[in-house]
Amino acid sequence: AGIIVHLIPIFIDLGLTMVNAAAIASILGITSVVGRLVIGYLLDHLPMVLVSSAVLLLASTGIFLLWQFGLQFAWLATALLGLAAGAEVDLIAYLTVSYFGRRHYGAIYGWQYSVFIFGYGLSPWLLGMLHDVYGSYQRPLMFSTFLAGLAVLLCLALPKTQRA
Repeated sequence: AGIIVHLIPIFIDLGLTMVNAAAIASILGITSVVGRLVIGYLLDHLPMVLVSSAVLLLASTGIFLLWQFGLQFAWLATALLGLAAGAEVDLIAYLTVSYFGRRHYGAIYGWQYSVFIFGYGLSPWLLGMLHDVYGSYQRPLMFSTFLAGLAVLLCLALPKTQRA
């Protein structure tokens, strides 16, 4: 979320005008819809841990491309981030029911979603704070790449369920 909220400032920091930065960032909307549809289909046909890890890998790769290559792959990075962003909430719901069942689904999903929203709300502030401390988005992008990559590994470590 921090990367998505700061995407236009990241592009401006890398040298784009506001108009060009907004043009590239606009791809997020289209790709998030595509991500939601494609990931939903894949969850019905592939192991959920694999699909979840792939979604996190999309986000990690998008952030890595911005960190290492800047504007050279900005369109691709934005598309990857959009694909991942479209699937986040759906994955929370799917993983929650797969691991905990339906008996207390509402309460468990509510807690899962609350933690997600807390992080979603906190991350733009943290990214902005890191930008102010380091004077650019390079270090925040590096930290975000590392954390998203760690999330991929943690997801791969999830135990199998009946639907996994």
